[in-house]
Amino acid sequence: MKKIFLFTTGLSLILFVYLFNVYAQDSTPSATVSPEDINSRNLIEKVANKVAQERKKDQKAVSGVIKTIKDSLITVSGYEGLESKIFQINVDTSFNQIFDVSTGVKKEIKINDLKPNNYIIATGPLLDKAILANSVYLDDRYVVKSGIIIEINKSSYFIVAMTPDKVEFTIDIESTTKQYLMNIKTLEIEKTGFSKIKEGDTIHFVGILPEGKEPTGKVKITGKKYVAIPQEYFIK
Repeated sequence: MKKIFLFTTGLSLILFVYLFNVYAQDSTPSATVSPEDINSRNLIEKVANKVAQERKKDQKAVSGVIKTIKDSLITVSGYEGLESKIFQINVDTSFNQIFDVSTGVKKEIKINDLKPNNYIIATGPLLDKAILANSVYLDDRYVVKSGIIIEINKSSYFIVAMTPDKVEFTIDIESTTKQYLMNIKTLEIEKTGFSKIKEGDTIHFVGILPEGKEPTGKVKITGKKYVAIPQEYFIK
């Protein structure tokens, strides 16, 4: 009886050791990882993280009017005031997405849907005057200006304003145009209409510039919003 017990105990111990070794072999990589390998992997991870951080830090946004489109390369003229700067936008059509946001609803489009004189915004790493686009947006080109009202046409619903740089903007007022007037007594901004504004008032406005037009000379725009300040505010 004692021999049987010892035999059984010994067999159990052998099986335990065997199973433990099999488990250890399955759960441990077959290749030995040296300290040098670990240091190399850490270095690669650090470099990759650094590159990712630098790319994120160098993200820029470029906007402008399309001049030419050739394959996946778009040339735009970006604007700072009236000074134009030429940029090249590289678009990887197999990876990047292009969206039309001009209607207020984000809609994905193709690069073939873009054409010269479209206004686009591109984001991505910028190197000199070339940008590797992460995303491209087709939008309306807005102008934000201030000037003096020199004409109000109440029958055709437009305002003519002269800016300090002598550009004459004809602002079409539509049903969706937001119109505001500053109350010179309370200094509150209130909703208004043509009946309360007049020639000589100062106006700050936002409008959409037609494709192919530049904000020089005489320009007609679609008014999106304006705030008028009565001239009495400046002479009281």
